[in-house]
Amino acid sequence: MINNLFREDLKEFKAYVPVLNDKKVILNANESFLNLSDNLMDEALDRIKDASFNRYPDGCLDNLTKLYSDFVKVSKNNVMVGNGSDELISIIIYALLNENDSIVTLSPDFSMYKNYALVKGAKVLEYKLDYKFNLDMDRFIEFINENKPKLVFLSNPNNPTGNIIEENQLIKLIEKVNSIVVIDEAYVEFYGKSIIEKIYEYDNLIVLRTSSKALGLAGLRLGFLITGDILYKEVLKAKPPYNVNKISSTVGEVVLENPEIIKDNINKIIESKLYIENNFKNFPKIKSYKSYTNFVLIKYEHIEALYKYLSERDISIRIFNGELQGFARISSGTLEENNMLLKTLKSYFKEMDND
Repeated sequence: MINNLFREDLKEFKAYVPVLNDKKVILNANESFLNLSDNLMDEALDRIKDASFNRYPDGCLDNLTKLYSDFVKVSKNNVMVGNGSDELISIIIYALLNENDSIVTLSPDFSMYKNYALVKGAKVLEYKLDYKFNLDMDRFIEFINENKPKLVFLSNPNNPTGNIIEENQLIKLIEKVNSIVVIDEAYVEFYGKSIIEKIYEYDNLIVLRTSSKALGLAGLRLGFLITGDILYKEVLKAKPPYNVNKISSTVGEVVLENPEIIKDNINKIIESKLYIENNFKNFPKIKSYKSYTNFVLIKYEHIEALYKYLSERDISIRIFNGELQGFARISSGTLEENNMLLKTLKSYFKEMDND
């Protein structure tokens, strides 16, 4: 049977299957609610029309890399572009891990660190955050040094909690472990504090960035890896050639040529998140958590019923199981979308109170 040719260690592995976003109000994926402006869309389409699709894209992505390196203020020689930060996570793992090597992740945190490591055949050790989703850094460092993983992955701000780890604590981690530390800054533009310049001080630091959140390009799948010279050369060994297509790189260039628009959009997204965050105070049965991202994490005793109620009214949010049973993550939306969410929540609790 064909099953006999499959890997035994992946027999119980569950593939990540994205949820179909078929609702009118999509608040489940942490995307930007802001699409390209008409002017940027026209500029992008004009450039795409001139592209030679019969030729491979620029394998080095010189222009895109230069634009992004200027945007984050590092040398372009320290920036690698990927087909989303997901691909870059897999590149790090395939470049640096042998089978049976181990990684350490936080729990909860972005699930793809664990998934890619397991597919590689590596061991995954998870360190649980406390009940407020805070991290005791000294104990975390002890845990890492006891288990001696090759890689440590964490997102800052954290997905899905929205919490942050202060820079001095991150520096302590980088300095006191004999591991490569990968800090995923997918939501850093909303937080405003990055550790990216530290790649020139620490050989064991990799920073990941994405265009899917603040840049509003989730549909293009553009990610960025930033690290020092030594690690860059090693990780490069696992990067596929021509891994970013011409359309994605061209539109990415158009957006990055307009940093003032990016900054304006970041402010609009933060304003939207604060709006829903503040309005959750009107629902005493919902506990919301302070967020430094474009989403808010909430806890509610009957979250599955609330999820169903919202879904039936064309609103999607993200609910969890396992250790996050009873929690949901809600992305910020347009003012109209946010108000539709809040109006529907009011209707839900009014109906619950009348039962």
